[in-house]
Amino acid sequence: MEKVRLVIHPTVDGILQSYCGEEYEGLKEGDTSSVNVMRYDEDTKEYHKASFWDMKKDIVKKGHWGFCNEKEEIHIWTSANTTDREKIRLIAHEIGHTNRPFHNDIEKEEAKAEKYADVTAKAYDLMQQLNRFQGYEK
Repeated sequence: MEKVRLVIHPTVDGILQSYCGEEYEGLKEGDTSSVNVMRYDEDTKEYHKASFWDMKKDIVKKGHWGFCNEKEEIHIWTSANTTDREKIRLIAHEIGHTNRPFHNDIEKEEAKAEKYADVTAKAYDLMQQLNRFQGYEK
């Protein structure tokens, strides 16, 4: 596994500024013609283009988000309400993006990363079971 640096952003605007780079400065509230991103629709289980503002609204509602930069840095933002399970799942998903094989197809790449997240979430759930059994319930 490659060495990866974790970059923690204290605000949603901070992580989005890192994600968008120079384009972030020119974004105006509600401007849908600016930065377009690929957004995963939880209901349809498909990716589609969305405006930056729709993406930001979804991120704030979800309470956490991350991205992988050049397969070397994982950028993370979490709200105060994000659970430990959500945090570890998010980090595992982003770690999935840092590992080969890398896919040019976004759906294949996301599916690969989700496998990391799913396995990690299952391990977390089993650890919680073990802790309860051993009397270490949190």
